[in-house]
Amino acid sequence: MSVHFITLGQAKILNERFRTKRELILDPEYKEKDVLPFCETFSRDAFDAILSQEGCKAIRFYLGMEEDDKIVMVAVGVNDADEDMLPESEDTVIIEENKIIETGYRCPTTCPPPSALNQS
Repeated sequence: MSVHFITLGQAKILNERFRTKRELILDPEYKEKDVLPFCETFSRDAFDAILSQEGCKAIRFYLGMEEDDKIVMVAVGVNDADEDMLPESEDTVIIEENKIIETGYRCPTTCPPPSALNQS
């Protein structure tokens, strides 16, 4: 079993702590602007595309910031040498070559139905 799995109870504690302290960690300039998401949802095909790359052994998440200061998740594949698997060009838009994902469904705005992890 993967070392990354935790119990639902542990997940709830982590999530509740974040929801409670989310605004407290922000500089006053960013409070009440939903710059920190509660979650971001991606479709399975995006992760399948990353994991299907030859030599891909993991997925790494980076935090990014949009022009409106909202924090987003950016995901890339990781190879055996623990290196990011990135396209050759910074401008690659061909989906077969560019396996970097973002543009998830960000909450707040597009939030999932209630669950044990997203009730405040």
